[in-house]
Amino acid sequence: MEEVEALQAIYGFDLEQARNSDGSCTISFVLNALENGCRPKFGLSIDDRYPSSDPFNITVMISDLGDHSRDLTNLVETLITSQISQWRGQNMLFDLIQYAQTCIADQVEIHRLQAEEARIPIQPQPAIVPPRRPNPVPVTSNKVRSNSNPDEIMRKPIKPLPELDAYLKAIQEDAYWVRLIYQKKKLTAIPDEVFDNPLIHDMDLSHNSIFSISPRISTLSHLTKLYLQNNEIEELPIQFCNLQQLTTLNLSKNKLKSLPENLGLLTNLACLTVEHNQLEAMPESLGSLQKLTTLEIAHNRLKMIPAQIVDLELNIFRCVNNPLVHPPPEVYHRGLFYVKKYIRENLGLFLSLPASGLREEMIQIFEKGNFPDFSLKTRDGKEIPLHRELFLQNCSDYQLAHHRTLEIGYDSEMVIPVLKEIYSQKSQDAHLDLQPIRDFFKMPSLQSDPKIFLNSMYMMLMKPIQPDVSFRSEDGGRRMAHRFICSRLEYFQAMFTFDSQRTDFDLDCTSDCQDAILEFVYTDDIEHAITDHPDIILELAVTASRFGLDRLVNICENIIGYNLDVDNVCSIYGLAHDHQLHRLKPCCMFFMLNNRLKIKSTDGFRELSDELRANIQKEIDHMTKSE
Repeated sequence: MEEVEALQAIYGFDLEQARNSDGSCTISFVLNALENGCRPKFGLSIDDRYPSSDPFNITVMISDLGDHSRDLTNLVETLITSQISQWRGQNMLFDLIQYAQTCIADQVEIHRLQAEEARIPIQPQPAIVPPRRPNPVPVTSNKVRSNSNPDEIMRKPIKPLPELDAYLKAIQEDAYWVRLIYQKKKLTAIPDEVFDNPLIHDMDLSHNSIFSISPRISTLSHLTKLYLQNNEIEELPIQFCNLQQLTTLNLSKNKLKSLPENLGLLTNLACLTVEHNQLEAMPESLGSLQKLTTLEIAHNRLKMIPAQIVDLELNIFRCVNNPLVHPPPEVYHRGLFYVKKYIRENLGLFLSLPASGLREEMIQIFEKGNFPDFSLKTRDGKEIPLHRELFLQNCSDYQLAHHRTLEIGYDSEMVIPVLKEIYSQKSQDAHLDLQPIRDFFKMPSLQSDPKIFLNSMYMMLMKPIQPDVSFRSEDGGRRMAHRFICSRLEYFQAMFTFDSQRTDFDLDCTSDCQDAILEFVYTDDIEHAITDHPDIILELAVTASRFGLDRLVNICENIIGYNLDVDNVCSIYGLAHDHQLHRLKPCCMFFMLNNRLKIKSTDGFRELSDELRANIQKEIDHMTKSE
């Protein structure tokens, strides 16, 4: 009875509600009274959202501490942060006093608990100001209700343990669901001991060096929030998507190149953040995440906004800093409603990634035979002009390095399809037996993945074997290249035609901009350039416009359009006006009209010419009247 009376004194509930039929009162009946909704006078209430069949899920929360002192607050938190289920059949008073001795600084409060007057309910002390409900404090371990917002629960910070295994050993004996925070500990993987604690529901392992996720993560079946940002993760296992209770997932600032195709199995996911990765596409199953309200995919390598968002009710959507082609940035800046409308009206554009026409252009280069450096003579007497670099890069026949003319014992009808394969790395005529000729050139197996082809083209630029031309930037940067590839663009074709004997050319731009232009020449993209030097995009747009590289201008305008903000939009608008960037200019105007209250107070707006400021004001006035 001693411990029961202590409970009555401390928590102040009616002892009559917890008596047995014979008039006695036990610990189990006290706890049953709590489970059945008995409300202690100090504001504790039982959460009835747990199934009654699970007696260990006895959870409480502080609803109102009134005028009670901080010491009493700490004592009440004892009930929250202690394992009530282990007290059954034990001395409750001893446990409470032992805990109080370790976490209550006020010795007077301890003596009050031990005093003979414990039968008298403790009265609030009006002279003591009640403590404010604190914000959640990052701790190594917190015991919280599984179906509650941790922000609503008053928690006592527990001193971080020096070793993870010691902490994990402690929570293995715990019947409560726990929160694991283990940041900045230089972890390279999630320790196996974590997977032996299935009651973890909130895990933060951010700011480590984790590079892989074990398939055992699927054992954390109660996990609802997972924070893995600022790590080195390159891939997620298929088993990851078995975490079907997950509601929040943060994987930003990792090295992910793709997400699992079965991502749609995370049916409770409400917040997905994968910014600052290397994602080139989102999985098709994204549309199955019907509870998703926040999708943050900015700072990746996405070419298209995922069409699946039309099926989602998103409140927050961020996709800036991507080399997006569809939809145009002016549509994005009008809002999510217009983005969804554009996707529905142009669904065919979103069925697959935009295909590069570079392979077909390489076949055209072969057929034109411009700037050859050796030739191949076939059995039927036809001499075919070729480019040694491609053979040295894509084949392993040493003879090509030593001959100006190479003879082959096959007719041109059989040889030409194989030569087209060497130039485009794409299979040609399936009706002919071309394998003997492929073997003659010691060709590797053809890869259908266009990324492999584009990567080989990029390596030809970065590590040329026999270049025949060089370019020098205005700051002295030098890059070797090949005439036959650069001539696919009219600007360089005219340059080489005007002075066919010259091998060294000057480009009126910085070395970073020069590298981006040449990357575009070789790959039809500027992925590496903008990843390494994202700040060159404005200069690159202006230079591409000056060189007449329209396709590169379009790419730059899209990238810039998805990176507009209040501080830069006015200066970009002025640049677009001065250099005839016709798609970027209306995009800037859309953005300024949507943010018109903020734009006029920026330095960029004040630095615009009177003419441009008048144009902007005219559009703002027109919009204001229409509203």
